[in-house]
Amino acid sequence: SVQSILAYLLSYTRFKADKREVFCNLIKHSTLRFSEKKGYFPLIDFFNTRLSYSDKTYYRMDGIWYEISNNFFPVLEKEFYDAIQKHLVKEGQRVSYRLNEPWPARMKEEEYNRLFLDKEGFIVFDQVYSSGTQKIEVADMIFIEGDVQSEDGDLCLMALKAGLNQKSRDACSQVGISARALIADRDENFPQLRKLFREATKDGQKSTFRLKLKTKMEQLFPSEEDFINLFKRRWKNLKFIYGVRATEKDHKLEDISDPEKPFEEKEFSGFALNPKQIIEKLQRKKFLLQDPVRLAPTFYQCTQDNFTSISIPPLTLEDKRRLYNILGTRLSFFNSVIAKMELTALSKQFEESGLTFEILQIWHPKEEKLLRAKPSRSAAKPAGTSKPKSGAPIKKTTTLESFFNKQSASSPLEKRSKPEDSNEGQSSDGPPSKKQKTKTD
Repeated sequence: SVQSILAYLLSYTRFKADKREVFCNLIKHSTLRFSEKKGYFPLIDFFNTRLSYSDKTYYRMDGIWYEISNNFFPVLEKEFYDAIQKHLVKEGQRVSYRLNEPWPARMKEEEYNRLFLDKEGFIVFDQVYSSGTQKIEVADMIFIEGDVQSEDGDLCLMALKAGLNQKSRDACSQVGISARALIADRDENFPQLRKLFREATKDGQKSTFRLKLKTKMEQLFPSEEDFINLFKRRWKNLKFIYGVRATEKDHKLEDISDPEKPFEEKEFSGFALNPKQIIEKLQRKKFLLQDPVRLAPTFYQCTQDNFTSISIPPLTLEDKRRLYNILGTRLSFFNSVIAKMELTALSKQFEESGLTFEILQIWHPKEEKLLRAKPSRSAAKPAGTSKPKSGAPIKKTTTLESFFNKQSASSPLEKRSKPEDSNEGQSSDGPPSKKQKTKTD
């Protein structure tokens, strides 16, 4: 990951007097070389980050700097909330495709998908592409409800990701591309699905996964036309599912609050000031709006440190922290802006296409708590008993935002074109997948 590369570069500055200058120069002159790409690519071209500079907020995505308007975060938060309300499968809601296998925190996506190889109704297509050049992945898994010869029952195309974070961009992209490709495919008698069938059933496979997939496909669909007819029969029941593992401190997506929900006076009780006084002070500081009393755009970009540094007499530091948390109850606990942007864009795409889109949170709190309760081996060692190996990356993490916020450089609004990517199917928002070998030169 970019973060691990940064930590590795940072380790070279440990014994330098001018650490910041050395680190900046390392970043500026570091390039990446990929086994499946030609040429060298500047490391900085793979940065996607948010930072504050001169009282303004900027985002860098795909090599381009964007200045964020005051209304951007309120609008995004509301659209994200609306998308969750429209598409989320609520707890207790009946669906045909429940994923009942536990997904532990340490289990990779590929490993989780493989758990369904022998499950009835599931066909695992993870990393099986319908085209060798474009690498279009129709789905990580397909679920077929009931008899494959029947017109009734759901036909679900599923993309699964571990957590609602920047990886969501890959999942949303996969779901969106799959939907657009199938719509175009349908008009031409499904050429991509035919290629997928041939790829899944071709001879000469050696891995256990591909052998099991080939056997299952041939049992369910004796011929290519049988596979195509499944989609023709079930088109009206076609669903696209985005499955996300619960990793954000056991928060549930269905617990996200409406950011425009008005505050009640009783929510501000228990302070040295009465609730009305608290609300008036927050309105004067432009953290709350009037009529109704709800969050103002200013609060969306305010960190806890910035909020607690503001003078609100006679409130103590602890009072201001508590007040910040009260205001924060209207915001979602998922902090990835990229995830929210991609998910809301995907929601709009499906509303326009008329196809069914659902979000499934794979929720196994007992499994998560069990894993967190297990002490790690390193926890048993007294502090300071082991020394890092020479050249090993330091363990202190540094985010791009915290690093750049300390700089006093010129305006960052310089557009940089992203490197030409000859490896189709890769996300342009970061380093390549684990399949690609990466070297830091």
